[in-house]
Amino acid sequence: MRATPKLTWIEMKLFFREPMALIFSFAFPFFVMFILAGVFGNEIDTEDPESLEVWRGVGPADYYVPAYVGIVMASMGLISLPLRLATYRERGVLRRFRAAGFPAGAIIISQVAVALGIAAVGAIAITVSSTLFYGTQAPEMPLATLGAWLLGAGAFAAIGIFLGAILPTARTAQGGGLILFFMMMFISGGGPPRGVLTTSMRTLSEATAGTPGHRSSRWHSSSAPQPPGCSVSAGDSREGTARGPAPLGCRDNGGLGCASALVSGW
Repeated sequence: MRATPKLTWIEMKLFFREPMALIFSFAFPFFVMFILAGVFGNEIDTEDPESLEVWRGVGPADYYVPAYVGIVMASMGLISLPLRLATYRERGVLRRFRAAGFPAGAIIISQVAVALGIAAVGAIAITVSSTLFYGTQAPEMPLATLGAWLLGAGAFAAIGIFLGAILPTARTAQGGGLILFFMMMFISGGGPPRGVLTTSMRTLSEATAGTPGHRSSRWHSSSAPQPPGCSVSAGDSREGTARGPAPLGCRDNGGLGCASALVSGW
């Protein structure tokens, strides 16, 4: 495993030579998030129950920041990792690694380390820039947030390795990854709020990796405006409305919901 740090450094440099990986890991999440935040702002009508329910009791910008932290994870797990591994296998790079005596574990660890590093940089950049430009809130429970982020990033890294192992060619990995990426993005909170989706779309979104982060996230203060029927106390993760999951403004003080988030665990 002594070769792992050097291999990780090489993989990091190779990552920054891939335009598609850079676009979907940095440019695309920033571009879409700032368009949505610019359109909707970060103000919410506290007298409008429907608005409170759609935005889960927080401002639109606060709603989208966790989603796009998750989008960076998704881009690594659904696009970059499968494409890199499938390309290596298709071009015989993995065979050369084995012939050179590189253990398979070192190759996997280096790929996961690069994915986690890029996801961390993206998460920090999105959080800081959204705070500077739109005044979004910081996490109330930093340690739970960090645990949720690690769990989410690790889950997407595992998905990426799995896809890279089963998809036969780089072209297949690229096409399949893009389909999964955009499907998850648009129905799991990265596009229209889940509160405005049809019942069938919300049901489908429950099967994606992006939704658990929104269901279990508890970033914002319990003093935030809450939709009618929302009552979440310490250790109580019951859903507050009949239409969907407990709004983001309803806080689970136990923190277990944060720790179980798979994507945007805020």
